[in-house]
Amino acid sequence: MAETLDFESDLQLVALTDALRAGPGSPEWRDAVARIRAQGGDQADEYLLLCTAREHLASGKSYREIHAGPSFSRKVMEAVEQEQSGERSKVAPTAGIVVFLSALLIVAVVGSIGYYLWHTSGAKAPPKQDLGQLLFVDAAFEAKLDESPQGWTMAGTLPLRFENGLRPDNANVNADFAGGAILWSKLIPAEQATQLEVSVRLPSPESKLVAQVFVTDDRNLSAARGTSPHELTWTYGNGQAGVAVASGRLESASWKPAAKQDRAEVRIQFDAQSAAIDTAGQRLWSGEHGLDPAKPRYVGVRFLAPKGEKADPNAAFESVRVTKPRSP
Repeated sequence: MAETLDFESDLQLVALTDALRAGPGSPEWRDAVARIRAQGGDQADEYLLLCTAREHLASGKSYREIHAGPSFSRKVMEAVEQEQSGERSKVAPTAGIVVFLSALLIVAVVGSIGYYLWHTSGAKAPPKQDLGQLLFVDAAFEAKLDESPQGWTMAGTLPLRFENGLRPDNANVNADFAGGAILWSKLIPAEQATQLEVSVRLPSPESKLVAQVFVTDDRNLSAARGTSPHELTWTYGNGQAGVAVASGRLESASWKPAAKQDRAEVRIQFDAQSAAIDTAGQRLWSGEHGLDPAKPRYVGVRFLAPKGEKADPNAAFESVRVTKPRSP
């Protein structure tokens, strides 16, 4: 299992950006790929490896540490100096102030930690359940993607068209890496066990086009690529499929189609804590997805393409189906 990538914020972000601008084969490109792989990046597609690393690096830190200010340290030292000089008449009120300020600081720190834990944990997650024992038979949505489905919105700069499925219209874009996605605008409660099924015509092995099926807890997709910073993603590119959890960690599981296989059924089952992903009837991965247990889920599909990549006539999302277990 791959480690979560660890980067030096600003300098590494600049290096990744320069590598993407310089393009494949350049010294900047080779150096950036080598650094990411040395730090745990194991994604086969170098374009997707660099862009994924850059997006997770640009997302920043989730909280700030709390430190005592310089005035607090100064007052403590003043109290010590006064005690050592024998000025007891001045020590008592200063020491009292120090004690008072210390108590306030402790209360502030404890309160901040408590607020952070409450804010990040949200509502208590329900007990784990075995997704394999659930029967997903009640359809919440079902459609062939020959036309724009009702209740779904587009995002990203990669043009998409509906023609015998959802296809990238023209992947020859000017951006370093462009994406186009459609997202079901209906929210799915975090505690609701749900199954997402997508029929996909796979990009050609020689194509740099990437197809993704995803579940996110943030409906605000980026304007350039139609991505979100916190999502569970099934990704197919460079002739194989893999999984990334919400933290951005790339799982070691992978799937490759059989010879001449150009289609696959992707199934993602998920609830508040766990998920299971199947590809062409085979279990690809299962485990903790890392999505926020207090936030609703949104599902979608996406194409990503590097600069200069031509549209792949074979690649398309043909249909999508969302189901939930039958109510007792």
